[in-house]
Amino acid sequence: FYFWDATQCSLPRIRYGESEGTKPFDLVHVRDVIQHMTLDQGVRYFCNVFESGAKVLITTTYNEEGNNIQISEGYWYKNNLSEEPFSFPKNVT
Repeated sequence: FYFWDATQCSLPRIRYGESEGTKPFDLVHVRDVIQHMTLDQGVRYFCNVFESGAKVLITTTYNEEGNNIQISEGYWYKNNLSEEPFSFPKNVT
């Protein structure tokens, strides 16, 4: 395992053999992590996930309004990904 700060770096890619190059992961799964990041870190993280080319993202959210508050890194809030600054579409299944 390697330490990887996905708020600062692009997500790694999968290497297939010596001559086949690399490709993105099919799935990114992040559970109970975003709510411990500052809002800016959370936005940077998701931008890196979307730019990685991954096909599927599985993550946690709380559907209560008004939860996205600025915290110090490592503290906790109930993140609502359908609200600013994340603005994910609602009711995605």
